[in-house]
Amino acid sequence: MVASAPPDRARRLGKSDRLRTPEDYGRVTRQGRRSSGERFTVIVAAGEPGRNRLGITIPRGVGSAVLRNRLRRLIREYFRLNRDLFPTSGDVVVMARPGVGWLYLRDMTEIASLLRKAASRAAPRSR
Repeated sequence: MVASAPPDRARRLGKSDRLRTPEDYGRVTRQGRRSSGERFTVIVAAGEPGRNRLGITIPRGVGSAVLRNRLRRLIREYFRLNRDLFPTSGDVVVMARPGVGWLYLRDMTEIASLLRKAASRAAPRSR
């Protein structure tokens, strides 16, 4: 058996790249701009300059623990591979909606369109 090489340290998703405390999740939920789709709801809020962080919320209504953990891994991987789609100085919470079902990495593109919608709502409006 051949072990695969670990990902680049620069491309890893470390603890500092994730929302970890209830206070962080609460701040994003209160202050952020929300955009909902068929499978996910995305909330975007301003964060620390030059750094984006990801939070994931998957309720039990989505399915079994196996399915919920798989979705968490897929969302983290999508964030890791597509960081340029996420706001540079923003905190993002991705919430799976009940009934989302079994997905693959290619199915995560809905997150990108929801990010664009939420980010455009967060942009200051010109008068």
